[in-house]
Amino acid sequence: MADETAPVRMALVQMELADGDGARNLAAAERGVAEAAQAGAGIVVLPEMTLTGFPYDRLEALAEPLDGPGAAAFARMAGDHRVVVVAGLPRRDEGGGVFNTTVVLGPAGELLATYDKTHLFDREKTVFTPGAALDGVFTYRGVGYGLLCCFDIEVPEAARKLALLGAECLLVPSANMEPWGLHHRIFARSRALENHVFVAYCNGVGPCAGATLVGGSCLVDPLGRILCDAGAGESVVWGDVDMAVAAESRLVYDYLRERRPDLYA
Repeated sequence: MADETAPVRMALVQMELADGDGARNLAAAERGVAEAAQAGAGIVVLPEMTLTGFPYDRLEALAEPLDGPGAAAFARMAGDHRVVVVAGLPRRDEGGGVFNTTVVLGPAGELLATYDKTHLFDREKTVFTPGAALDGVFTYRGVGYGLLCCFDIEVPEAARKLALLGAECLLVPSANMEPWGLHHRIFARSRALENHVFVAYCNGVGPCAGATLVGGSCLVDPLGRILCDAGAGESVVWGDVDMAVAAESRLVYDYLRERRPDLYA
């Protein structure tokens, strides 16, 4: 039986996203997940829109239901390597809406959580319907996890809402591009510090949809320290999510306790 007080090893798979080439993307994700599992990871985060990248002219056609082949492939990946896999894909709902969706598959291939990106960036608004709720919170091995996606990390209220719902670690798949790499590094550290949470930020790297993804995937602890950094190339990095550090951060100053919501409306 797993010790729920033990740190969970978090791995980030920083990979290139081949626009529209699901087979290539799944193969790259599989290699990354296998390497992470060998390193003892319990949770593996992949970049935003892992399955397809961002071929904007084909995204509607490539979108699939939650029980489609893409999510099934990630579920098999999680089950084969006995890890939690966090991955992104274009999802079509029963009403025909297309969403930028993150799925979380457990080590038996079970669906633990889903999240539809709520804050869409630039061209995304031409294809995707924005998610209607910040509700991607689930518990794994005694730790609360919350889901955000790329541009969401730039909106402080989104991370704060998840922290108030019980998230102790934010999982943030991303496809952030030049020239905003430094911005996302600052946002990830800020969200960690102000909410007493870990932030597992996993970005893509290389050419994508006519832009250049900047990498910089990192795990940040609640004291704002960067525990691992993937740099600017394809790589798999990892660090440990230790809840004792979250408790330590609240001893420095408990920002959640000091809130005055009556002033913020």
